[in-house]
Amino acid sequence: MRMSESIAHPVNSAAATKRVCGSRRRQVLYAGLLILGIVIPFSRFAPWLVEHGVDLPRFLDELFINRISSFFGWDVLVTVAVLFALASTDRELTRGQRWCVALGALGGASAGLPLYLFLREGNRCRATN
Repeated sequence: MRMSESIAHPVNSAAATKRVCGSRRRQVLYAGLLILGIVIPFSRFAPWLVEHGVDLPRFLDELFINRISSFFGWDVLVTVAVLFALASTDRELTRGQRWCVALGALGGASAGLPLYLFLREGNRCRATN
């Protein structure tokens, strides 16, 4: 089939809607990843916080104590910066949703990214209905 022929035949809109709203499965996946992205990192951070309190210099010292932990620290910080940029410019999200993603990203990329994807998928599905 030539490209011009594929363009000439319209896509069945019911099938397209079903595919897009099939994103409900993705929403469930992203919700699960959001829960894991909150529970797992904070299960490691909470005991540290109880033991040391809010001690930013110590936190940074321990985060960047060696090359491998520095790699992960920088990876998360850069990912959160990208997530801030993405959420602040994505017009599929409402202003309130962009703020939620920004606040979620402050908790880490493992929470902010699934939250962003969850909200975006919900908006896409609602837009087709």
